[in-house]
Amino acid sequence: MFTTHLPSAAFIVLGVADWWPLAAIVATAVGLIASLAFRYACVLRQLDQATAAWEAERRRLNSMLESLFDPHVVMQPVRDAAGRIVDFIFDNTNPAACGWIGIDRDHLTGSRLLEVYPTADSTGLLKILAGIADTGCPAAIDAFPFPLGAAGQRRIDIRAVRDGEQVSFTWRDVTDRDAVSKKLAASEEQFRLLAENSSDVVVRVDHDGTIIWVSPSVTPVLGWLQSDWIGHRATDFFNSSADRERFLHEQQKALLGQSILVRTQMQSKGGDIHWVEIHAGPYRTEDGTIDGIAASFRLVDAEVSSQRILERRARTDELTGLLNRTEAIDRIETLTQHDGRTDAVLWCDIDRFKVVNDTYGHAAGDAVLEALADRIRACLRTPNDLGARLGGDELMVFLHGVRDLQDAVAIAEKLRRHAAEPIQTSSGPLRVTLSIGATLARPDESADALIARADDAMYQAKKSGRNQVVAFEEAAVTGEQQAGGV
Repeated sequence: MFTTHLPSAAFIVLGVADWWPLAAIVATAVGLIASLAFRYACVLRQLDQATAAWEAERRRLNSMLESLFDPHVVMQPVRDAAGRIVDFIFDNTNPAACGWIGIDRDHLTGSRLLEVYPTADSTGLLKILAGIADTGCPAAIDAFPFPLGAAGQRRIDIRAVRDGEQVSFTWRDVTDRDAVSKKLAASEEQFRLLAENSSDVVVRVDHDGTIIWVSPSVTPVLGWLQSDWIGHRATDFFNSSADRERFLHEQQKALLGQSILVRTQMQSKGGDIHWVEIHAGPYRTEDGTIDGIAASFRLVDAEVSSQRILERRARTDELTGLLNRTEAIDRIETLTQHDGRTDAVLWCDIDRFKVVNDTYGHAAGDAVLEALADRIRACLRTPNDLGARLGGDELMVFLHGVRDLQDAVAIAEKLRRHAAEPIQTSSGPLRVTLSIGATLARPDESADALIARADDAMYQAKKSGRNQVVAFEEAAVTGEQQAGGV
């Protein structure tokens, strides 16, 4: 029996020995598979995490995209066999873009740019986007003209960048802003043309009074070049500190929104002084904010001269240049209001003046009046002393501030003697005399009452023989009593 089973046992022993390497291989393979399975599970887990993160980022970006007020699209370039970009596909859009284009997201996403906007090629938009996709250089283009179907031509500000293989494209419709800008530019151009071709000088001044711009007409008007003015203060060209202070005061009104009118004196480049009339007002920006002032001025030398002549004629006697009756009374009324001063009036009448006119003619009479006016002016002591012709041959002197009545009489005597000196006329030298009444002003007395009392004193001088001075209430007669005279 033993001999019979021996081969079987040997087979078993030999079989185990032969299969041992195979088991090791199997075990190793199982371990490797388990390791790969673990790694695969890790990779799957990481992939799931990355996918979740990517999805979260996509949702975040989509939320940001949808929250933008400006239209925004992400587009994928379409290339031909040669690699050239021939179109773009809308890959993602926000509601603002869908609303501006007029296509909902489901229909817009996946559409081609040239299907939606065939004019993207002719307007150059396709070329711009292709350049961004190829070079990576971003684009910032303002007021790009873009036809929008029934809405007509629009103007958009473009901002676009490359994002990976895609192009992120944002735009803003600025058609209204562009229209306003063009209107403003046209207005400014019109203003510039008017200013540069105006005979008036137009000036733009900032808040601190510095000249920003001046029209070329400043050269023919005052001799200055534009460069001589720009960067300087407007008041640098005024004639006096008083003129500067007055203008600065008025300038503040303009900066508060008021229109101002100032007449002042300016210096020319040659040093001459000219009267100018300045019209100025606030300079407002597009949004209405006051940004300095705009002004124009012109020379008014002739107007000022004419006005002064008219004012002088309204105040003075045309022949003699002495004050007329109205102006004299007005000034006396003002001057006699000052307390603590003693004022006097000398009423002067030319003796036998009618004889001069009848004998030698009115030209000689006018020469006599002009000469006597000069002699009256010579006896005036202060700017507040006045000489006036009240009519015909009646002349008056107002003395502002005398010591007493005798002081006034002494001045009247000096005038009487001076008046009696020969006067050269076209008919030869003539001599005339004056009868003068002198009186002092009383407190709170009207000018008419004061002059009337002096007139009464003058008549006393006439009755007493002419060519003399009579002081009111003294009946004093001084000087030579000439029976004749001319």
